[in-house]
Amino acid sequence: MDEEFRQAFRRIDERFDQVDKRFEQVDKRFDQVEERIHDTETKLLSSFYGWSRPIEARLKALPAIDERLGLMEERITAVERKLLERGI
Repeated sequence: MDEEFRQAFRRIDERFDQVDKRFEQVDKRFDQVEERIHDTETKLLSSFYGWSRPIEARLKALPAIDERLGLMEERITAVERKLLERGI
């Protein structure tokens, strides 16, 4: 009977060893996926940064644009108010 238990425990140990090896493989794959995601994020952010720099430079060259937009909004609001007062 002792021998049967030993064999059963050996089989259980072997199975746990197989499970441990599988977990190691899964961990390696997750590490690879995580690295690919990081690389992809870096490429995307670098591309976006490269695209946005010229636009940012153009916007900085037009510092009065916020003021002009504010004035336009005020004028549009005044026109809308007059149209509402006239019932149009």
